[in-house]
Amino acid sequence: MTNRAEEYDLATDSWSALPATDAPVCRGGGTWGLYVVGGADAGNRPVDGVEQLPGYDDCGSSADATWLSAPHTVTIAPGAAVTVRVTLNAGDVDRPGTYTSGLTVGTDSPYAVPARAAVMKVTGRH
Repeated sequence: MTNRAEEYDLATDSWSALPATDAPVCRGGGTWGLYVVGGADAGNRPVDGVEQLPGYDDCGSSADATWLSAPHTVTIAPGAAVTVRVTLNAGDVDRPGTYTSGLTVGTDSPYAVPARAAVMKVTGRH
């Protein structure tokens, strides 16, 4: 019975701690986006809650969208703004079509930063 969990990083062959959940459970499950789904309490009674672990709502990766590039690190002073240049490259795809991905921002700010959609429509070979 715990409210702790760990995640495994295949690329580095290492485990690291996840943020603690609100309620301890046993035999809970996890899913893409690092949700805690159900489980049982200390009396082995079912728990029907669902909780998303803070900071783990991004399931995507630009590694799958080779046609999309953006800076990996930007430092912004408190109260300041920054313009980020995002590049979409139709030469990096095999055929015409609509390609979708998204951009997320990791931050140490207490404020949520919404993900932004990235859509590239390729109408013909260039």
